[in-house]
Amino acid sequence: MNMKRIFVLVLSLCICAACTSCGRKKTQKKPAPPAPPVVKTEVVGREKERKEDVKYEYKGADYRDPFIPVGASIGGMGTGEVDITLLALKGIVESIATGKRFAVLSAPGGINYVTRDGKLVDPRDKVVPGIAVIVKKDRVILITKDSRLKEFVLREEGTSSEGFKKENSP
Repeated sequence: MNMKRIFVLVLSLCICAACTSCGRKKTQKKPAPPAPPVVKTEVVGREKERKEDVKYEYKGADYRDPFIPVGASIGGMGTGEVDITLLALKGIVESIATGKRFAVLSAPGGINYVTRDGKLVDPRDKVVPGIAVIVKKDRVILITKDSRLKEFVLREEGTSSEGFKKENSP
Protein backbone atom coordinates (compact mmCIF):
# COMPACT_ATOMS: atom_id res chain seq x y z
CA MET A 1 0.00 0.00 0.00
CA ASN A 2 2.84 2.16 0.60
CA MET A 3 3.78 1.83 -2.97
CA LYS A 4 0.34 2.85 -4.12
CA ARG A 5 0.46 6.01 -2.00
CA ILE A 6 3.85 7.01 -3.38
CA PHE A 7 2.66 6.33 -6.89
CA VAL A 8 -0.50 8.45 -6.39
CA LEU A 9 1.52 11.21 -4.75
CA VAL A 10 4.05 11.32 -7.59
CA LEU A 11 1.27 11.18 -10.17
CA SER A 12 -0.63 14.04 -8.52
CA LEU A 13 2.56 16.14 -8.32
CA CYS A 14 3.19 15.59 -12.04
CA ILE A 15 -0.37 16.59 -12.88
CA CYS A 16 -0.10 19.74 -10.74
CA ALA A 17 3.22 20.65 -12.35
CA ALA A 18 1.80 20.10 -15.82
CA CYS A 19 -1.31 22.19 -15.12
CA THR A 20 0.56 25.14 -13.70
CA SER A 21 3.19 25.21 -16.42
CA CYS A 22 0.66 25.12 -19.31
CA GLY A 23 -1.00 28.37 -18.35
CA ARG A 24 -0.67 31.67 -20.29
CA LYS A 25 2.66 33.28 -20.16
CA LYS A 26 2.49 36.67 -18.59
CA THR A 27 4.54 39.30 -20.35
CA GLN A 28 6.18 41.84 -18.23
CA LYS A 29 5.40 45.42 -19.14
CA LYS A 30 8.45 47.38 -20.02
CA PRO A 31 8.69 50.66 -18.21
CA ALA A 32 8.11 53.72 -20.36
CA PRO A 33 11.27 55.52 -21.44
CA PRO A 34 12.03 58.56 -19.36
CA ALA A 35 10.71 61.84 -20.72
CA PRO A 36 13.30 64.14 -22.26
CA PRO A 37 14.48 66.82 -19.90
CA VAL A 38 12.51 70.03 -20.07
CA VAL A 39 14.63 72.96 -21.08
CA LYS A 40 13.21 76.28 -20.10
CA THR A 41 14.05 79.10 -22.45
CA GLU A 42 12.81 82.60 -22.50
CA VAL A 43 11.50 83.80 -25.83
CA VAL A 44 11.50 87.44 -26.68
CA GLY A 45 8.09 88.55 -27.95
CA ARG A 46 9.30 89.35 -31.51
CA GLU A 47 11.01 85.97 -31.96
CA LYS A 48 7.86 84.19 -30.81
CA GLU A 49 5.78 86.06 -33.40
CA ARG A 50 8.26 85.24 -36.14
CA LYS A 51 8.14 81.51 -35.33
CA GLU A 52 4.35 81.49 -35.56
CA ASP A 53 4.35 83.38 -38.89
CA VAL A 54 6.70 80.93 -40.59
CA LYS A 55 4.72 78.74 -42.97
CA TYR A 56 5.76 76.11 -45.43
CA GLU A 57 6.58 77.49 -48.86
CA TYR A 58 6.67 75.23 -51.88
CA LYS A 59 9.81 75.89 -53.91
CA GLY A 60 8.74 73.75 -56.87
CA ALA A 61 8.43 76.77 -59.15
CA ASP A 62 12.22 76.92 -59.20
CA TYR A 63 12.40 73.60 -61.04
CA ARG A 64 11.83 73.15 -64.75
CA ASP A 65 8.44 72.08 -66.09
CA PRO A 66 8.63 68.33 -66.82
CA PHE A 67 6.22 68.72 -69.74
CA ILE A 68 8.49 71.09 -71.67
CA PRO A 69 11.37 69.39 -73.49
CA VAL A 70 14.81 70.00 -72.03
CA GLY A 71 16.49 73.00 -73.64
CA ALA A 72 13.29 74.14 -75.36
CA SER A 73 12.25 77.73 -74.99
CA ILE A 74 8.98 78.09 -76.85
CA GLY A 75 7.79 81.64 -77.40
CA GLY A 76 10.41 83.00 -75.03
CA MET A 77 9.34 80.80 -72.13
CA GLY A 78 12.11 80.30 -69.69
CA THR A 79 13.98 83.40 -70.81
CA GLY A 80 11.58 85.78 -69.06
CA GLU A 81 11.05 87.69 -72.32
CA VAL A 82 8.11 87.53 -74.70
CA ASP A 83 7.98 88.82 -78.26
CA ILE A 84 4.70 90.75 -78.15
CA THR A 85 4.46 90.80 -81.93
CA LEU A 86 3.88 87.02 -81.89
CA LEU A 87 0.97 87.14 -79.45
CA ALA A 88 -2.67 86.84 -80.47
CA LEU A 89 -5.70 87.91 -78.42
CA LYS A 90 -7.99 84.96 -77.65
CA GLY A 91 -10.54 86.57 -75.35
CA ILE A 92 -11.46 89.09 -72.68
CA VAL A 93 -13.37 88.19 -69.52
CA GLU A 94 -14.92 90.62 -67.05
CA SER A 95 -15.50 89.58 -63.45
CA ILE A 96 -19.04 90.28 -62.26
CA ALA A 97 -17.98 90.48 -58.62
CA THR A 98 -15.02 92.85 -58.95
CA GLY A 99 -15.52 94.39 -62.39
CA LYS A 100 -11.90 93.63 -63.31
CA ARG A 101 -11.09 92.54 -66.85
CA PHE A 102 -8.74 89.70 -67.74
CA ALA A 103 -7.43 88.82 -71.18
CA VAL A 104 -6.00 85.62 -72.62
CA LEU A 105 -3.19 85.98 -75.16
CA SER A 106 -1.74 83.08 -77.11
CA ALA A 107 1.82 82.65 -78.39
CA PRO A 108 3.03 80.21 -81.05
CA GLY A 109 3.40 76.68 -79.72
CA GLY A 110 0.17 76.83 -77.71
CA ILE A 111 1.49 78.88 -74.79
CA ASN A 112 -1.23 81.04 -73.22
CA TYR A 113 -0.58 84.18 -71.22
CA VAL A 114 -3.11 85.85 -68.91
CA THR A 115 -3.31 89.50 -67.91
CA ARG A 116 -3.72 90.22 -64.23
CA ASP A 117 -3.59 93.59 -62.44
CA GLY A 118 -1.91 95.35 -65.36
CA LYS A 119 0.74 92.67 -65.82
CA LEU A 120 1.29 89.80 -68.23
CA VAL A 121 1.49 86.41 -66.47
CA ASP A 122 3.03 83.30 -68.07
CA PRO A 123 1.71 79.71 -67.76
CA ARG A 124 3.94 79.14 -64.71
CA ASP A 125 2.11 81.99 -62.95
CA LYS A 126 5.15 84.27 -63.08
CA VAL A 127 4.93 87.91 -64.11
CA VAL A 128 6.66 88.63 -67.41
CA PRO A 129 9.04 91.51 -66.65
CA GLY A 130 9.00 94.71 -68.67
CA ILE A 131 5.44 94.49 -70.03
CA ALA A 132 2.51 96.57 -68.80
CA VAL A 133 -1.04 95.75 -69.84
CA ILE A 134 -4.21 97.80 -70.25
CA VAL A 135 -7.40 95.81 -70.78
CA LYS A 136 -10.39 97.63 -72.28
CA LYS A 137 -13.83 96.25 -73.14
CA ASP A 138 -12.89 95.18 -76.67
CA ARG A 139 -9.11 95.63 -76.84
CA VAL A 140 -5.85 94.97 -75.02
CA ILE A 141 -2.82 97.25 -75.12
CA LEU A 142 0.66 95.95 -74.27
CA ILE A 143 3.43 98.42 -73.45
CA THR A 144 7.05 97.27 -73.22
CA LYS A 145 9.75 98.86 -71.07
CA ASP A 146 11.25 100.51 -74.16
CA SER A 147 7.84 102.17 -74.85
CA ARG A 148 6.75 99.95 -77.75
CA LEU A 149 2.98 99.60 -78.03
CA LYS A 150 1.01 96.68 -79.38
CA GLU A 151 -2.78 96.89 -79.53
CA PHE A 152 -4.96 93.83 -79.94
CA VAL A 153 -8.59 94.26 -80.96
CA LEU A 154 -11.09 91.59 -80.01
CA ARG A 155 -12.86 90.61 -83.18
CA GLU A 156 -16.34 89.25 -83.34
CA GLU A 157 -16.90 85.72 -84.47
CA GLY A 158 -17.15 85.63 -88.25
CA THR A 159 -15.02 88.74 -88.86
CA SER A 160 -11.41 89.10 -89.89
CA SER A 161 -8.78 90.93 -87.85
CA GLU A 162 -9.52 94.08 -89.87
CA GLY A 163 -13.19 93.97 -88.82
CA PHE A 164 -14.65 93.06 -92.23
CA LYS A 165 -17.23 90.31 -92.55
CA LYS A 166 -15.83 87.08 -93.89
CA GLU A 167 -17.50 85.77 -96.97
CA ASN A 168 -18.08 82.11 -97.42
CA SER A 169 -16.48 81.17 -100.71
CA PRO A 170 -17.83 78.11 -102.56
